[in-house]
Amino acid sequence: MIKSIPLDKTNYLPDASIASGKKQNTTTSQITSLSNESKQNTDITIMTSEGDKVTLSSSMEASYSGYENISRSKAEFSKFQSQNLSFSKSLAISVEGNLSEDELKDIQTAVKTIGKAFEDFLSGDVDKATDRVLKIGEMDSISSLEATLEQTIEQNFMSQTTTETNEVLSPLEPMENINKLTDDMANIAKDAGIKKADTLKKSLNDLFGDFLKNFMEKKDESKIQTTNIVQQNLMEKIDKIFGENETSVA
Repeated sequence: MIKSIPLDKTNYLPDASIASGKKQNTTTSQITSLSNESKQNTDITIMTSEGDKVTLSSSMEASYSGYENISRSKAEFSKFQSQNLSFSKSLAISVEGNLSEDELKDIQTAVKTIGKAFEDFLSGDVDKATDRVLKIGEMDSISSLEATLEQTIEQNFMSQTTTETNEVLSPLEPMENINKLTDDMANIAKDAGIKKADTLKKSLNDLFGDFLKNFMEKKDESKIQTTNIVQQNLMEKIDKIFGENETSVA
């Protein structure tokens, strides 16, 4: 008695994960950004003992920004960096009256002293900054001095890590799985004791035709391609099996 071949569609529907050779690929991305902005404004008004007025205004701005993106996966590593640095400085001086050499010399000394006092203040040495400013009052040619010093610093730091897992196609595994699948199907046909290849091939082509119709309706190009490969591979093996049987009978 000839055994029947179970051509159940459920049993032989190519599994998506096997037929398309899907593997999980995990990509980790780390994004780091840093920005630093510093502004310094100085306004100084000096009155001399002779009634002359000197006004100095200066400003300075500096900014830095940096960005880094590192992406890692099993197959790839990429790194992108960018940096930007900008700097600007301005100075304005106005004089009302005629300055003598002594007044000009004392004004230059006063401005330098204020600058050093500001540096002392920023470093936390308030007493030293105060002593420097008091020394300006000892200059005979300067009757009054007003100074406004401002500094602002803004810093921002951001670090973000994201992990993304995708299914990717493997270039080697699909064909190995297809070969195993078609080997199993061909062996079932061989053990069933069927003598005519045409009858078997017609039943199988009808089966694969149903698969293809279903996949075409869903526009699943991956499964359409896989089904065609499985069908062709299986037909070649059936032809080989029945060719060997005919040879052995002869």
